Amino acid sequence: KQYTKKGVFRFDRLEWLITVCRRLFDIGYSGESSAYIDDERSFYLFLDGLDATGYLPIDEYSFISEYGSAVNTEATAELLCERGKQICSEQAVQILAKL
Repeated sequence: KQYTKKGVFRFDRLEWLITVCRRLFDIGYSGESSAYIDDERSFYLFLDGLDATGYLPIDEYSFISEYGSAVNTEATAELLCERGKQICSEQAVQILAKL
C-alpha cells in the first residue's frame, strides 16, 4: 500500500495562509492540499507529500515556517473534526493563491 505523507501547518492570520498558497503556487506545488479554520480563528493547510513533523529541511518549502508552524497531522485532523470548518476540501493552494 502506498502512503503519502501529509504535512499540516497552522497560521494565525488568513493573510499568511494566502501568502503561503501564492508562494507554493508560484514554485509549482502540485500535490493535493486542503484548508480549514478552527473556532479560535487559526487556519490550517494540509499538504500532501510534505512531512512537516517538527523539522523542515532547508529547501524550496522552508519558507512556510516564516508564516506558520508545523503541527501534528493526526491531532490536528481530530481537532478540526470537532471544532473546525472546511475552507477548501481540495486544491487549496491553487484556489487560495488566486485571492
